[in-house]
Amino acid sequence: MLDYVDQEIAAANGDVEFDRIIGYSGTTAQYLRGDGQWVAFPTSNSGFTNNAGYLTGVTSSQVTTALGYTPVNPHITIDVLTGTTYTIAAADNNKLLRFNSTSGVTATIPSGTTIAIGFSLSFSQTGTGQVTFSPASGVTLNSADAAYKTRVQYSVGTLIKVAADTWLLAGDLSA
Repeated sequence: MLDYVDQEIAAANGDVEFDRIIGYSGTTAQYLRGDGQWVAFPTSNSGFTNNAGYLTGVTSSQVTTALGYTPVNPHITIDVLTGTTYTIAAADNNKLLRFNSTSGVTATIPSGTTIAIGFSLSFSQTGTGQVTFSPASGVTLNSADAAYKTRVQYSVGTLIKVAADTWLLAGDLSA
């Protein structure tokens, strides 16, 4: 039986938080594994202390070892793009792409499996150049009223991969 459940843990330096359910039975830290089982952190991860609901004295590598994967930083990364062409990449997941050009920009949505289903990015037209989203051959791009372009400067939106080679584009767009 767990005495306490928390929804996040922090690394020793205090600036890295991971979204994972952590429980405590007395002073033993446990985590909820993907299969639904509560598991104690491995004994090789010594130095843990329960500090007001957070684990302290734990490094990022110890968390990765205990959880079996590298947790993702929950904060988005902002990239400013100044060119007139750009191809969406797997590394853009959970980013805000700020297209800052005075000329029109074409953002190509690639085909294939290099980008996982569930991928999501936000975008903005920061410059005066309108951004057009162009699906590669074999890609289906769904958007209300077939609107694939940002409407005006400071328009924002979201691009989500919803199935194999199928994407959803939403936001302040025009046809």
